Amino acid sequence: MSRAFYLDEPDKDVSMDEAKALGVLHWKLDVDNYAAKLSEIKAERGYNYEDMVDSSKIPDFPAKVATFAKEHLHDDEEIRFCLDGSGFFDVRDQRNGADKWLRLVFAKGDMIVLPAGIYHRFVVDETGFFKVLRLFCGEPVWTAHNRELTDTETRPARAKYVAVTLKPE
Repeated sequence: MSRAFYLDEPDKDVSMDEAKALGVLHWKLDVDNYAAKLSEIKAERGYNYEDMVDSSKIPDFPAKVATFAKEHLHDDEEIRFCLDGSGFFDVRDQRNGADKWLRLVFAKGDMIVLPAGIYHRFVVDETGFFKVLRLFCGEPVWTAHNRELTDTETRPARAKYVAVTLKPE
């Protein structure tokens, strides 16, 4: 990530350690020469399926990105590798009673893994363009559980995330 900051303090950059404390993993890969490193990460983490999303080819783009921008969680990790373009991953930081958004600037060469059960959203930037590889363990699952529409707190992935990552210190 080229930059991370809390939305309530946009002029104050924070270390990627903040994201790491929330269970977020990150690598910076050379998009012109990433095959070996990506293969290594895929083997280590069990990613055996991938596809590509090019925002310029998404039908009804405004409606689709509006769904990405709604706060949600997944029962599985969300793994993305940015081949081109950019955007923002916002992750909810609820450690120690806090409730704020940590914005991660996601750009060419960034690979990010969001843990299962973390509240997050993807927001396009002013370019509105991104080209990403999506990776999965096993069969691909794209189900987003929208926080405002479902009882996400009772999902097993959320309970595990809270117990392991957000546990009181």
